Amino acid sequence: DAQLEALLRVKAALDSTGGVLREWTRANGARGGYCEWWGVVCTEGTISVYWISVSAGAGIQGLKGTLPPAAAFAGLGALTQITIADQPGITGTLPTDWSRMTQLQDIR
Repeated sequence: DAQLEALLRVKAALDSTGGVLREWTRANGARGGYCEWWGVVCTEGTISVYWISVSAGAGIQGLKGTLPPAAAFAGLGALTQITIADQPGITGTLPTDWSRMTQLQDIR
């Protein structure tokens, strides 16, 4: 599943310790199970991820890592929103190649 693989790549970048997004595993994400993960929102009635919301405001705290390159999101063709606000452990700047993710409408 291309979406599952993309989400696991995003997790690897944002949660370098693996302790915050513990439920984001291959086993838990199988057959669209990632739609039940905290911080992942799918279009209702589908398994298409349209929003990744891993901000402190969404109840996710303590992420440590860097913003991944656009290639990490390959497979998430329906992704229109990314929220990673209020995560002081995320370092670096917005990768310039994110401009290639033309479907994105909202980045916070």
